[in-house]
Amino acid sequence: MKIYVVATCYESDICASTHLTRKGAYLRAVQDLWEFMGADGCDDMEDFWYNRMGLDDEDDEIPKWESDYQVLRTLSADALSEQYAEMCQLYWDTYEWSDRVDIEVCHTTVTA
Repeated sequence: MKIYVVATCYESDICASTHLTRKGAYLRAVQDLWEFMGADGCDDMEDFWYNRMGLDDEDDEIPKWESDYQVLRTLSADALSEQYAEMCQLYWDTYEWSDRVDIEVCHTTVTA
């Protein structure tokens, strides 16, 4: 049976969660990355992007993906995977090496 693991390492602390579906694993990875980026402490997406991430409202556009958990649950596994990749690129471009979290989604097989 194939399962998916989301492994997270931050400040030498390692944790993992297991999921029966690829979608569940990427949903968790997206949610965890948003949390580390500080989106959960903002009033809404505009507050996050303009105040937390420093976008200039005249020149920059809010990315198409959202952090609303209910909206994320409606996305396919492929869409969540793509969103996670976009978020990772932004995250790695924005945060200092010493302050970063490492989140990895991988699959494995349970055998008897």
